[in-house]
Amino acid sequence: MKNIIRDLVQKAMNNKKLLQDLKTIAVNNKYFEIAAHLREIEIKKFPETPEIKQIKKDIGIFNIGLRMLDVSAPDKLAYKILELSKNYKKITVDNITDINTKANNIFD
Repeated sequence: MKNIIRDLVQKAMNNKKLLQDLKTIAVNNKYFEIAAHLREIEIKKFPETPEIKQIKKDIGIFNIGLRMLDVSAPDKLAYKILELSKNYKKITVDNITDINTKANNIFD
């Protein structure tokens, strides 16, 4: 059984989504030490770029503004709203697709 778990973690080291899912499973089952270890692996294997860190900081501030207007939105949706508002004069299907793809890459 330990070998299966070790193999699963090894495979997850190359797949951010799988690593996050394993971490979530560990937290939900109160294996916090394992979850912390998985988080360390995630940070080492998939570091956030300065650009993504800045986007997340900006979205946090934008989301505060939304909440002040009684609008509750997850960060991913807040990012899409902000990007659409920046590009409202030139909205095309391609622009929307690009915004959606970038939001998925940043927040998933």
